Amino acid sequence: MLPFEESQRLLDECRSLRQVNAILATENVQLKAEVKQLQHELDALNMHAGTREKERLRLLGDFRVVDYRRHCTTGVYIPQELTDHIMAYLDPLRDKNTLLRCGLVCRAWVPSSRKATFESLTFSAFSTHAHRLQFFGVLDHPLCTFSSSVKTLILDGKITEDLADLGPIGWLDPLLPLLWRLDSVKELHGTRVPLSLRTEVAWRALLRAPNFTSKIVKLTLVDVKFDSVDAFAETVRAFPHLEHLTYDPKNYDGVRQSNLQGRIRIFSSFPLPDQTVSHNVQSDSSPMESNSRNIYEKAILPGPKPLQELRILDIKLALFDWCYPLWDWLLQNQVRPSEMILDAVKMSHVQSVISYVTSKRSMQHFSSYLQFAGPYLETLKVDFGRDDPKANDPTAGIRLFLEHVKMSPVSRLIHLEITPLQVCLLPDDLRIELGSLALPNFISTLAPHQRRLEHIAFNVVELRYYTKSRYASQEQATLQSSEAWEVLDRTLAGGKHLVTLQRLVFRLPTWERGSYKEDFTRMLENKLPWCFGGRLEVKII
Repeated sequence: MLPFEESQRLLDECRSLRQVNAILATENVQLKAEVKQLQHELDALNMHAGTREKERLRLLGDFRVVDYRRHCTTGVYIPQELTDHIMAYLDPLRDKNTLLRCGLVCRAWVPSSRKATFESLTFSAFSTHAHRLQFFGVLDHPLCTFSSSVKTLILDGKITEDLADLGPIGWLDPLLPLLWRLDSVKELHGTRVPLSLRTEVAWRALLRAPNFTSKIVKLTLVDVKFDSVDAFAETVRAFPHLEHLTYDPKNYDGVRQSNLQGRIRIFSSFPLPDQTVSHNVQSDSSPMESNSRNIYEKAILPGPKPLQELRILDIKLALFDWCYPLWDWLLQNQVRPSEMILDAVKMSHVQSVISYVTSKRSMQHFSSYLQFAGPYLETLKVDFGRDDPKANDPTAGIRLFLEHVKMSPVSRLIHLEITPLQVCLLPDDLRIELGSLALPNFISTLAPHQRRLEHIAFNVVELRYYTKSRYASQEQATLQSSEAWEVLDRTLAGGKHLVTLQRLVFRLPTWERGSYKEDFTRMLENKLPWCFGGRLEVKII
């Protein structure tokens, strides 16, 4: 047992500890209350501080506006519409450096500056790999300021001769993951895109990006080589909202004839449904061509009809042999554009018997398509091409067109543009020469079916002064030219068909408008007296 004194000491210590514990508990409660009070005060201060800051900013803004109105300071907000209007006075080509500097003025000027500077973006295979990677790094950066300003994307596959054997392998690959950044692109231009090896795979991947292709309304393909009509059809089908299609093969075999005649290759990237579309196609005498036509029908006709929203169709070298399956495909997919731009065949291209027969076949297929699409055409632009003065019969190209292409379905035209009008300025005469001698026949053939035609434009070429005509016989040249002018004047103003025609335009070459315009106008008034003296508005620009 503990001694009495020891137990008493322990009891006193325990009593003291209890008292200390009670005091600490009381202090703890008081501290918690103080902390709670301080928290409430802090919240109130923060709330009042936020209110005061908002009020300060509001007053500061009012002060800036009032100060601008009174003292014209620079602290004013300019609406975006006014900034765009200011930037519109700067030319994107000549004033590019100025536009870039405008983007450094303030953040509010950046969208307007970028919109004018980066409206079109060119991605070229000619640039170095390091340069492309650097550019893609900027495009992929979160703070990129021009990605939403790009309206036109240009894919240029042109390479130098020393790299022609290697080819631009994989040059499209880095662009594919960044297509989503180009959310404002409406036009796609492809120039010399070689569809082979890895480039073909990248091209297919681009066509399989619906978030990108669904925004494209204008597609331009220049010197793009397709190895079959299926490849061309696959490319077109990838753009469901296409409104303007331009294809310029730059030579006579834009789609290789060997693949069209022998086999049609189907791309695996666009599996086609099993349903078929029946259409009666005129059979040729050759069994191989007839067999290839059947393969063509089975290969590219199934599937949903593309180009339902197409309004402008621009096909260069449109009546050469390579193009006849294209007209069949457009016909069987019921494509009805309101504006058509095409190149007719000039006689210098059909000198041989084989080229004559193939061009005739292409015109017949185009005529079949025109029977369907003609009633919906409102604008027609035809380029008959320049003919060689040494040709035996320069007018044969237009006569071949009129012989095999039926223009009667084209009955709702509003605008007609014809290229070229080849004339020769002599000291006392204005003569129509070469293939243009048959243009009045083209107008007279088209005129009886028109009930809405309001505007006709002629693009004049080769406007030069000559001491004599390029024909050997001066009498023959004068007679033919006089007859052509008389038929043209009678058809345009003196006939009973073109009653709705209001404007007649002659477009002179840009480099010849100043020196030849007065003489051309004076002589043209003598050649077309009914047009100048009647109801027509004749313009020479």
